[in-house]
Amino acid sequence: MVLHNDEYRSESVTDWIFAICNNDDSGTVGRVATLFWCIWHNRNEHVWNNNKCTPIQVGRTTFVMWNEWFSVNTLQQPIADLRATSIVSQWTKPDVGWIKCNIDACFVVDTGVTTSACCFCNHDGQFVAAVTTWQKTLLSQVEGEVVALFCAMEET
Repeated sequence: MVLHNDEYRSESVTDWIFAICNNDDSGTVGRVATLFWCIWHNRNEHVWNNNKCTPIQVGRTTFVMWNEWFSVNTLQQPIADLRATSIVSQWTKPDVGWIKCNIDACFVVDTGVTTSACCFCNHDGQFVAAVTTWQKTLLSQVEGEVVALFCAMEET
């Protein structure tokens, strides 16, 4: 990462850090913060455990840590967006002689669980059958709904 902005030619490191935090996007600020943390961690490892990494190793560690953090947060973003938006819909009865199947998925971010469910009702709205499943993994919205659809197809 190279910062070319003239605002970063400051008198002190503190001014330089505040300029980055005020003027740059969260990605750049995050990379700088990760670099500082890795430098700090390397210093503590040297002082307390007599282990010292080379600058190249610190840079690589910073790169790996930032990419892992960014990947996880990018994957988590759609799930976080789902909590903010809710879709309200009303169930409609199927035609006489038909059975209707509704599917849904739920994502419990705190525990890393994805649940899926399907419910079958007849033309009078009477319950016929249901299936629920859960997995100890966070799936995307599409994957969770596909699991629910697959369970419904197996049940039928």
